[in-house]
Amino acid sequence: MTLNSDRLAHRKRSRGFTLVEALLFGGIASVVLIGIIGLLSRGGKLLGISRSASGAQIELRILMERMSEDVAELVYLEDGDPFDSDTSTPDRGLRFIIRSTRKERGMSPPDTPTLRRIEYRAGAPDSGSNLRECVRSVELLADDGSVKEDSTQILARELKSLRLWPLAAVPRPDGRWDLAAPTDARATQAGATVACMVVDITVGRPAGDTSLEQMPVTSIVTKLWCRNRILELARGGLR
Repeated sequence: MTLNSDRLAHRKRSRGFTLVEALLFGGIASVVLIGIIGLLSRGGKLLGISRSASGAQIELRILMERMSEDVAELVYLEDGDPFDSDTSTPDRGLRFIIRSTRKERGMSPPDTPTLRRIEYRAGAPDSGSNLRECVRSVELLADDGSVKEDSTQILARELKSLRLWPLAAVPRPDGRWDLAAPTDARATQAGATVACMVVDITVGRPAGDTSLEQMPVTSIVTKLWCRNRILELARGGLR
């Protein structure tokens, strides 16, 4: 009788330990499962942020490549005032004349270098995000200044800000050059010429307020040099 009672008690204790172990392992499994779900959710969010950042970088690269080509072939400015998308009206942009042999979308390929009027402007801001479209317009000019063909292209759809400052190269008595705004009186003196364009561009929309969620917003500030004009200046003369 005593032996049977001991065996029964041992079985009860064994079952009790098994139940505790099951509860313990169940709790651990729940924690692991919650962690996996959290990682998957965070991974999906990171993937979305990465895709948005990649899209913003592509838009910025396209915009910078096209603007670099235009500024390199710049001949003269129609308006020397700086352009700021935050303060300028949607129907006003920065306009300048280039001489180029490049083919433009929707226009006949040129046989010889042609004069073209280029304009960069920002569309009206979206009411929900305040982002804009960046529009590039091209007008092929005839010898009398009339427009023979024209083309318009949207280079970016998530433009946050676009700022452009043209700069002129002004000759100094010592044979060197200074950079000055085209509206500066010195820019109208003999020998002065447009030299470069300072650009400040921001594209993309943030996914949230954290630093990680700000990744889709991409900015660049740089100078784009007017190759056609710089070749006319003394090599190494600009400071």
